[in-house]
Amino acid sequence: MEAKEISTKQELTEYRTAAEAKLAELLKDRTLLNVVKKRRQPLYAALADLAVYAPARDLYLVGQDGLEAEYTKYTEAEALLGKYPKSIEQLAAEKAGIYKAVAEINREIQALRQEIRFCEEVEIKVPKIQKTIEVVENRRIEQSRETEVR
Repeated sequence: MEAKEISTKQELTEYRTAAEAKLAELLKDRTLLNVVKKRRQPLYAALADLAVYAPARDLYLVGQDGLEAEYTKYTEAEALLGKYPKSIEQLAAEKAGIYKAVAEINREIQALRQEIRFCEEVEIKVPKIQKTIEVVENRRIEQSRETEVR
């Protein structure tokens, strides 16, 4: 809490509220990115199929038998990607960017959730700590009075 310069209950509450608002915003952003991922999933699967079945396609084209199914999957993926206006490289870069953004948002969400849990723990422990401080301070006062009386 010192690092965040939080010293009062009100500041803690404000910090927690801000963290919860940021968490809600990140959850919304992640949801939107996941929707994009889901919509583009057939394209992303086709990208993967191109990479996986390219060697089988090459072998099929030079006359290797038994690779008809793999060649068909390659051509289907190629046809699907051919209908998409972006190039394969652009689509691959987009996919990587989306996955990277989701991973970064997930890290931020995890960090914010930890901070919120910490705030909750502090809110629970503060009254106990205050009581302990009061008891210690009262003991000091009593000890100093006893010392003065002697």
